[in-house]
Amino acid sequence: MTRPQHIPLPDIAKGIGIILVVFGHVWRGLAEAGLLQKGAVFETVDAAVYAFHMPLFFVLSGWFFPQLLTRGTAVTFVGRISQRLFYPLCLWTYIFIAFKVLAGSAANSPLGLDAFLRWPVPGYLHLWFLWALIVLQLGGLLMRPLVRRWPVFVALGGMAAAMTVLQSGLWLSPLWHQALKMAPYFFGGMVLGQFKWPQITGGLWVGLGVFVISDIGLILDVAPRGFAQSSLTVSCVGGLLFALHHLRSERPIWAGVQRIGQCSLAIYLCHTILSAGWRIGLVQLGITAVPIHLITGVGIGVLMPMLWHHHKVSPKIRLVFFGQA
Repeated sequence: MTRPQHIPLPDIAKGIGIILVVFGHVWRGLAEAGLLQKGAVFETVDAAVYAFHMPLFFVLSGWFFPQLLTRGTAVTFVGRISQRLFYPLCLWTYIFIAFKVLAGSAANSPLGLDAFLRWPVPGYLHLWFLWALIVLQLGGLLMRPLVRRWPVFVALGGMAAAMTVLQSGLWLSPLWHQALKMAPYFFGGMVLGQFKWPQITGGLWVGLGVFVISDIGLILDVAPRGFAQSSLTVSCVGGLLFALHHLRSERPIWAGVQRIGQCSLAIYLCHTILSAGWRIGLVQLGITAVPIHLITGVGIGVLMPMLWHHHKVSPKIRLVFFGQA
């Protein structure tokens, strides 16, 4: 019998995160459509998911940012951002607007043709994530020599600077506000990525304990908004990653979650159109049961983009729609 190996941490974490992203949007979409009653259960589940699922992606982005920054020149770095982040942001902004226009009154928030006149930045609805990541990475590029030599000190300084600006109450342009809100998690990921995490007995349960306690704290809003809340969120994400770091398994489920994580960008770009379209179709058929909508909506939102992103699909198609060959 072969010895179980450590699971591939980044892809597994992204897989878990993107499943929660799809679930969160399906969950809120059902409430906005009037199919799911807003109350204590809705608010608790919503808070539990939204407390950490997007910070998780910024932590992972910051984790690998110093290595990414050293690949090639500054010009190639900007080119990579343009192809893999800015181009999909622009393309899918108008694809998403076109879907909502075509959906008409069936959409939760109907749009008219004038919506095509909007700019793709700072990110329409869920696409804010891409723009915030672009801003943070370009900001990091300006500190490239410092990041190469002192990544931890740069990250700590970035966290402090972002929190100072946010807590000052200064009015911030929408172009930068989301990036500043996510900056503590991005820079926190840079710090976490610089240390070799130890293997300890019971590390899985220690990590899960930190994750659960921190998430409960975020749900109950026990930490004041600002540095304390951001630190608790980083602790929540760090606990989850620490638990995954200690997880050894040969179960096929982790291979599946890993594959989902590898397709996370494609899923992020497509899932709202697919899940919302599926919800509209089920309602037109008279199917309003929340469990059916949740299970099938999340399944469609995750699995369909994976099929399109599959290695047998033409690389040109992936390049056109997702900025990835």
